[in-house]
Amino acid sequence: MNKTLIAALISLSVGAGAAWWVQDMRWDTDVADLKLRQGEALKAVSDKALADTETHITTMKAFQKRLAELDKQHSEDLANAQAENNRMRDDVIAGTRRVRIATANLATCQLTKSGDSTTGGVGDGTTIELSQAAGRNILDIRSGIISDQAKLRYLQDYARSILQKN
Repeated sequence: MNKTLIAALISLSVGAGAAWWVQDMRWDTDVADLKLRQGEALKAVSDKALADTETHITTMKAFQKRLAELDKQHSEDLANAQAENNRMRDDVIAGTRRVRIATANLATCQLTKSGDSTTGGVGDGTTIELSQAAGRNILDIRSGIISDQAKLRYLQDYARSILQKN
């Protein structure tokens, strides 16, 4: 009986060792499979993040290019308007140009007719000629208005660009 018991214990030990070894192999396979799936999932997330980043960079570069073009266009327009205003101001200073203001009837918002008997046309009205200093002041005010309007147009176009981007 001792031999049978010893043989049974040895068989049981060998069977338990074999079962343990098989389970260990299955465990290692499961862990390796989980690590592989996790690596693939992380790679997919990384690839998506890279693609999204590249898309955002491309969109941002296009937006910055549009803004640069917008800035260039408005800067040129402002420079041209200021140059024209400066030419007129220089002409007023030199005496080759005069600044006149048309008078209007405030009650009817119509230009008033001049007192002379010349043939009139649409929009003919009495004008008031300003002094050289007043003309310069008017053109300086005009320059400020032109600058402010250009800035407003730029900011409005900038806001439109942002809204179109979103």
